[in-house]
Amino acid sequence: MKTLLSSLTFFISLLLVVQQANAGHILGGEITWECDTNGAYIFKLKVYRDCNGIPFPFDNSHSLEVFGTPLPRNAQNQAVSSIALLPDSGKWLARNNGQLNMDCNASGSSLTFSCSNGDILVQEFYFQSAPIPLQGTPSSQGWDLVWTAPCCRPNISNLTMSGGLVVRAKMLPNPNRSTIAPCIDNSPRFQEAPEFLFCRGLDASDVFTTMDVDGDSLSYSFGRVYNTPASNPTPVPYAMGYNYNNPTPDQSFHPNNVSASLNPSNGLLSFKVNNDSGILDYALAVKVESYREGIKNAEVIRELLIYIFDCPTMVNNAVNQAPTIAPPFSSGGAFTFKDSVQVGNYFSANINVTDTNAFNYGGQEVSLQILSDQIKEGYTFQGNCPIPGDTSCAYVFSGITPVLNPTTGHYEYKQNSVVGGSLRWAPDCSDLGPNGEPKTYYFALKTTDDYCPIPAVSYEVLEVTVLPNPNNPCQQITSIASRDLEVEEIRTYPNPSQGELNLQLPSPESIEIKVRNIQGSLLQSSTYSKKQNIQLSLPSETGVYFLEIIYQNSGKRSFTKVVKQ
Repeated sequence: MKTLLSSLTFFISLLLVVQQANAGHILGGEITWECDTNGAYIFKLKVYRDCNGIPFPFDNSHSLEVFGTPLPRNAQNQAVSSIALLPDSGKWLARNNGQLNMDCNASGSSLTFSCSNGDILVQEFYFQSAPIPLQGTPSSQGWDLVWTAPCCRPNISNLTMSGGLVVRAKMLPNPNRSTIAPCIDNSPRFQEAPEFLFCRGLDASDVFTTMDVDGDSLSYSFGRVYNTPASNPTPVPYAMGYNYNNPTPDQSFHPNNVSASLNPSNGLLSFKVNNDSGILDYALAVKVESYREGIKNAEVIRELLIYIFDCPTMVNNAVNQAPTIAPPFSSGGAFTFKDSVQVGNYFSANINVTDTNAFNYGGQEVSLQILSDQIKEGYTFQGNCPIPGDTSCAYVFSGITPVLNPTTGHYEYKQNSVVGGSLRWAPDCSDLGPNGEPKTYYFALKTTDDYCPIPAVSYEVLEVTVLPNPNNPCQQITSIASRDLEVEEIRTYPNPSQGELNLQLPSPESIEIKVRNIQGSLLQSSTYSKKQNIQLSLPSETGVYFLEIIYQNSGKRSFTKVVKQ
């Protein structure tokens, strides 16, 4: 009876929120972009909407507005102030109509959530542009990309006003080139959909891990939320006790609250809310900035809404706690999620997840996801690496076969009560920084149980620093930065390529081109006399190659990285 009353109270509070909700809740979104093989840009928009609002216009009425002086230009040398977006209906259908439904076992609870019932759940909508060749030079302030929501921001607990929501991103100058043509700079891309639903009184976590296929350094921080107009977005004022760096209730609201914190290196969010009752909502924005050679070149922002519920207890009246991930490393007598490995050496981390909550006389089903730009597809040794041309990423050895989750598009390990495997990696010279310095990689670990209506979830992040090997030094010609000659003077396309690479020089020159692999070994060398346009055949093997371009008259040298698919 106690469990039934708890569930009924939870359900009634949910209905009240649905009845009070404004139509057309847009919760946030994110803008990213990527390069295609012809050097054009493809812009992408993801929109988050709650399921109890009016239908969202998933059609071709949406666009990104571009602001900055001067504006970028298209192939016809016309200024680009707007970028048309098309719905990615194929992805939307494949992802369960974009519904971020809870993957849970209904037999363990009297409640389940469904988007079709108008419950407080979330839908994703996916858009992308056609490939757009862009040219021009952004100012030091960059180009602002802005999408305006078709309807209003709802009333939110930590904000003082609603209004018209805008989603933003920023393109900045590339440190090695004065023009953006052809496209060589992909923005950071979020790897996982955000968590929206959290239980009051329990430790909460989420991770905003992103992938940058260019290997740029990434930094995470809280950002502000903005309303229209798109040309000059207005920061939304925060309610008393909140600000953009403190978006959830702190100890001034309840002594057991834990203020929201965001790890600047890996994007791990953690917080805890104990105050009040019923359903509360909080707006937050996570900003990801990418840096190349210490210079910022892109900024993407994910804005979202999180809900706090009084979650019902389990059938045994116990609170459903999240599964735990054991730290796999030991340092100074303490267990930790951080370790290092030298180039050429073998690295292994045993990942063990345990869930002690049980119902119906059995353990819950526990899932494990691993998110990283350095782990193979499907976690298998035979899988492809996420970054084109990379051949030295990690895999997992486990007695459990991973399965593809159609809602998230990621593979998961699933098993009752315990789940895990051994993460294995042998990094090579390409995994060091651009000048042969140590570089840190992040593997986000996500684990959930299957208790309805809100499965318990927890995150941890493995940090693995790849170190140079003094006994086997790499030949450091692997930086994409130029040395004596600006890389921007040489146009290299398409990159990635299928094997035939075009180099365009600003004027006819006599040069020598040396091609090396990621270990620095010289594979081929060719000389060209008074050439401006050169077609170069890359070696037969797919992977990452480095071109050393030597000007025979001046002796100047330039280095650049290319990928063969």
